[in-house]
Amino acid sequence: MNITQEALEKTGLSNNQQNKFSLLLDKIRFLDPTYQHLIQDAYSFASYYHRGQTRHDGSPFIGHPIDSADILLTYFSDIIQKIDSPFPPYNKPQQNLAVAVSSTILHDTVEDTDAELDEVRESFGPSIGLLVYGMTKPKKEGTPERREQEYQKVFQYVVDLDPKEIAIRLSDVLQNSYTLFVHREDKMKRIAHHMQDNYLGIAYLVNPEAGKRLQENTTYFLKAA
Repeated sequence: MNITQEALEKTGLSNNQQNKFSLLLDKIRFLDPTYQHLIQDAYSFASYYHRGQTRHDGSPFIGHPIDSADILLTYFSDIIQKIDSPFPPYNKPQQNLAVAVSSTILHDTVEDTDAELDEVRESFGPSIGLLVYGMTKPKKEGTPERREQEYQKVFQYVVDLDPKEIAIRLSDVLQNSYTLFVHREDKMKRIAHHMQDNYLGIAYLVNPEAGKRLQENTTYFLKAA
């Protein structure tokens, strides 16, 4: 990774965002230092490329992938460690988890910044490159419906190769379900229905607690609309 410390310091991250990541690090202290460093490198990469970006509520964008990674650790850590990697070395639970956390932190870099997928692959290897590819929707060309169809093909392709992608996507969706209030009423309802129709069933299958939380969040916003 060719991001210098000086460049990273210019990202202007608030203490709040840095504290969020520090809390995330506390949850993965049991990992081998090599894997902790991988996650830290993913954070540096994402922080650099998401610099200056904000969410709909005005908060720094980097908070979203950090929170998504925290959700992944909360609900999907155990199952992820049981999934073999499609790339060698295989059957290494700690590596599986570190790859999933790093991919979650990086999941919007290619879609929403100037970062290139090849750069992600070169910096973090084929496993993370594949998972980030599966989380990247096509650039804004064509109708939203066509883009969604194309994305679902890519997503399913990656899931077939590496089921960890499901946990990453569910973590992203669940994190977004907490912030539906930032959208206008019609869009809020449309997104909430989409989450329920497309992700609620699989969330309950993977972890009933995650499914329950997603149902509670989306139902709240549907009733509030």
